[in-house]
Amino acid sequence: MEGTSNCQTKGDHQEYEHKRKKLRQIWQGYIYRYQNVSFYEAVRQGIPSWTDEDANKFGALGIGSGGFGPLFPVNFLEFLRIVANGWEENQQLLPFGISTFIENFTPNRLILIRECHHWNV
Repeated sequence: MEGTSNCQTKGDHQEYEHKRKKLRQIWQGYIYRYQNVSFYEAVRQGIPSWTDEDANKFGALGIGSGGFGPLFPVNFLEFLRIVANGWEENQQLLPFGISTFIENFTPNRLILIRECHHWNV
């Protein structure tokens, strides 16, 4: 249409800034709440009915993809950040594991890459 553009109107910009300010306030609330809370502590707080044995099973078995025990000391905010940014979405399954993926990089290919880099080829 004539006379229109893709630029935001002043109202659109104000609405965007209002939402952005609100999101910052919400996120700051999470920071204050979880700044010193580990993933383990958040799980225990979030599921108070779990026994120590339940938490240990979750640490060892997870939800079927492996145990979460190694992640227990990680700050819970890191998990919130991953979820909030959608970084856990669209994951790809490697049906034979990551080792099969790595094994496809044969030693010969790695040597060739090193030689090419060394000779600036």
